[in-house]
Amino acid sequence: AYVLGLQPDPNGTCQAPASVRSVDGGRTFGALRVSSLCLPGLTLAPVIAPNGTIYAASWGPRILASANGGLDWTLLAALGNASAPTSMALDPASGTLFIAWIDQPWPEAGNLSVRSSRDGGRNWTAARRPLASNVTAFSPQIAVDGTSVVVSVIAYNATGPLVASVASPDGGTTWGPVLPLTASAPCLSASAPSIAVSPDGVFAIAGEPTLKSIELGMGEMIGREFRLRRCIQKQLHSRFDYILIDCPPSLGLITLNMLAAADAVLIPIQCEYYALEGLSQLLNTIK
Repeated sequence: AYVLGLQPDPNGTCQAPASVRSVDGGRTFGALRVSSLCLPGLTLAPVIAPNGTIYAASWGPRILASANGGLDWTLLAALGNASAPTSMALDPASGTLFIAWIDQPWPEAGNLSVRSSRDGGRNWTAARRPLASNVTAFSPQIAVDGTSVVVSVIAYNATGPLVASVASPDGGTTWGPVLPLTASAPCLSASAPSIAVSPDGVFAIAGEPTLKSIELGMGEMIGREFRLRRCIQKQLHSRFDYILIDCPPSLGLITLNMLAAADAVLIPIQCEYYALEGLSQLLNTIK
């Protein structure tokens, strides 16, 4: 286990990669290791390759690697001078690295850029711009499995910010449309949406507390129960073998949208009287 970060330079001009390592599952950690590299920004985005090499992306983006557990770092590439965090992901099967960042100073919204490297971070593809010209974004988080790449962002459109995602089925060459995950609102305050992918290729984007406000916005929409179904059929159905949707324990518009979008329903319940009563009501709703 590793804990990676940046230690401020005494002169305050840059940050040095710093790491501590645990060989007993995080119970104890060794001494702090501080590199002599001088990097811009406040954060590092690390990934660990199957061979133990640690890759990290700092603001810029700057790409660095360590082959000895964070003791020594090598600067592999300097890809720009953006003053914003960079997100990094690694496909363990192919070894391809992906990065995503915003071209405006943090915390401003700007254009989303994505690049990839197939040679361990030394050479990178040209930057791709997955979002439409009228959509800006903030705090991108990227995940990859094989040729499937998904970026979650705080996106900004004409009505305000919203949590959204954009996906590529071919390793970042082409990108689909923006998929809204929450309703937009002028005063919406949302944190960076975290994203992860399992070894089995399951992508997961964390929910956001303001998701509950969607029901207020959908109250008078025509066909409001089928909005999620239409969205999945249009943007996601051909990209995944299975899509699992976790429903809240209620029968509001969010749950009705999920039920209308589903081909099958899995209902976990407790072996109790009231749970069985609720099950009968839910089955009536599904029918």
